[in-house]
Amino acid sequence: MAAGLVGSLTLGGVMTVLWGFWPILVFDALALAGLVYGVWKADRRSRYREVIRIDDGWLLVEKGQSVPEYRFRALRVWTQVVAGIRPADGKYHVAVRSGGQECEMGGCLGEEERRLLARRLREMLAAPPDRTDTGPGPTTGPSFKTHAGDFRS
Repeated sequence: MAAGLVGSLTLGGVMTVLWGFWPILVFDALALAGLVYGVWKADRRSRYREVIRIDDGWLLVEKGQSVPEYRFRALRVWTQVVAGIRPADGKYHVAVRSGGQECEMGGCLGEEERRLLARRLREMLAAPPDRTDTGPGPTTGPSFKTHAGDFRS
């Protein structure tokens, strides 16, 4: 797509120079720069991920561009879901709180999806932990991907 746009803008630029309208090249270059910036920005934003894992005894939230840049880990029994309309902006927000720390989630979700996320988090944190894993090492228990759809955005 980018090659096609660059080719057509270059062809248009050559034609305008041949006809003597060379000042139009400045606007042509500005349009191309704006397009490249917009595509770059959209691509960067599309790599943002929030992954929520709830296993036997822990809640883990990972956020970041392509790879986790921020991790929030809390004991499941001490984790509280905080959800409601924030007075500052009038939007519904979802966060989990544990040990005096808070992690906001659902930054890329719409309001109805955030409400669903809050409801599912409350259900999963209130449910008794799954005691099927008896071996050492990390567990991969239920996650939102397997129980309520993919909330990663």
